[in-house]
Formats: sequence, structure tokens, C-alpha cells
Amino acid sequence: MSFFSNLFHSSRPSSPEEPAKASETSSTQIVEEPVENPRLMALLAEFAQADNNKKPELFEQIAEEIAMKARLLLVIEPFKGKRFNANPRDKVLLQQDGGTIIHMAATQSGTAYLPVYTDWTELRKGKQYAKKKDIKTLVVSFDEITKIIGGEKGIIADGVVVNLFSDSLMISPKNVLSMKEHKEYLNTGHVSHVVQKDTKVTLGDPANFPTEMAEAAARYARGNPDINAFWLKLMTAENEQSFLMVIDFTGDRKTVFAGISDAAVPFLPKGYYLDMIPYEDSLGQQAATGEPYYKRQ
Repeated sequence: MSFFSNLFHSSRPSSPEEPAKASETSSTQIVEEPVENPRLMALLAEFAQADNNKKPELFEQIAEEIAMKARLLLVIEPFKGKRFNANPRDKVLLQQDGGTIIHMAATQSGTAYLPVYTDWTELRKGKQYAKKKDIKTLVVSFDEITKIIGGEKGIIADGVVVNLFSDSLMISPKNVLSMKEHKEYLNTGHVSHVVQKDTKVTLGDPANFPTEMAEAAARYARGNPDINAFWLKLMTAENEQSFLMVIDFTGDRKTVFAGISDAAVPFLPKGYYLDMIPYEDSLGQQAATGEPYYKRQ
């Protein structure tokens, strides 16, 4: 069953006047109690008043709150006609279960963002919603938002905007990806950072070698007989730099990669990812030049 089938099937959209009971068959909850995000609202208010030096730190806190805890309102409407003529930058039709329309936020430059709201008060600040009685919404988590804007049968969006009619905090696709990976790290202790196919990649030796991180990985490798060697390189892909570890190993890939990640990531320099690939991969063999940093004796 597709994501949108899970999202919309057997879940009747909610409205503030007639809330539906929580669905047990969908990860998207239609809840009886009001949607509230007090900590997120407090952070947004602080962000609005903060100076430029404080904003990056507050944005990180906002991003983590959205990724880990927030439940946000998403405006939808059923589609019952046979033709859909709306501007695709204003609304997007999802052909699922008879059709569901998601409201978008278009900009003058032609971009479109997925608008989500922290509560009904924020949603009602929009003129088109202020006096409208029958507003259909879904209550979505961050994981569901990421699928809607770019996952299975997802719509094309240029990011997410939180509280369009007040805070208007825009979150770019790159920030959404960073939030997703940060959540994965908090939940599992490691991140699976994927380099997309056909992305131009440049490899080289790090000018500022991350010795602490490499030594932590080597200590783990010495205790794991499945690891024969690893190389550590600097990888640049689409102006984003990360460390690439090429690992020569036997046994279970997931176990080996998770173990090295758990050992090395706490020493990862700020602003970098750690990517890992097997030595047997074609990219791995191309990248594994020179002597390995670690080699089993």
C-alpha cells in the first residue's frame, strides 16, 4: 500500500467544528483534542525577536522540535470533479481515493511551499480561512511531511513554510534533509547519508585530517575481526563536503557500518557528514588510493 493510501484511506479529514476520532490504521492522526505545539510556538516567537547571531541556534532548536515532536495542521480538500484546473503552484491534486487536493503557498518568483500550521489560531489568520466553517485538515508529523514533498508519489515542492500568515518560516529541501538525518542520528546513533545517482563527486585527502574521529574508528576496527582495513577521504558533492570512509570488511554490512558510525560520529567535525562505502564497490576501489588509515595486522 502506498504512502498516500496510508495517509488518506480510512481517515476522514478533520475540521475544528467536527473533529473525527483518531485513526488506528494510519500513522497520520485525526485527533479529537485541539492541535497545540506550545514549545514550538515559543521558539518561533523567540526566533522572530532574535538578532542574526542568535537565529542559527534557534533555527536548529525549531528544526529539532519539528522533526522530533511537532504535530502540524495541513489543509486539504476532497476533489470530486473530473478535471483539475487550479494553478499547480497554489494547489496540488493527489489522485488517490477519489482525489485529495493539498493547498500550497505560491511565491511571486514561481516557487511553491507546503504550508503547515502549529494550531488552529495560526491557520485562521489566513483571510481565506478566517470565517470559513468547514476547513478540512490532516494532522501530520515531520516524517509524513517529508514523504509528501518528495517521497513515494510525493508532490513537487520547494520546501515547507510554517505558519504562513505570521511566522512564515521557510524550510528548504536541503534543511528538510538535514532535519531527517539529524532525527535518524538521534533515534539510532548513526546516519545513512545517500549521495544521489549521477551526482558529480570529487575525492581527495583531507587538508585538516580528523584524527580523533579516525582513531575512534580504528579502535572499534581493532575489536571487530570482520574489518580488514579502511581509508578516509574528503568527498565533495554539489558543494557539500563530507568524509568518505572506504571499508574492507567481511560479514554483515549493517553491523559493521553501524559500529563504526557509533564510534566515529561523536568526533565528527561540525558541519560534515560521514559517508561509508564497501571497498568492493566501484567507487570504493577508486577512492581507496594510497595506504589505508587502518589495516589489520
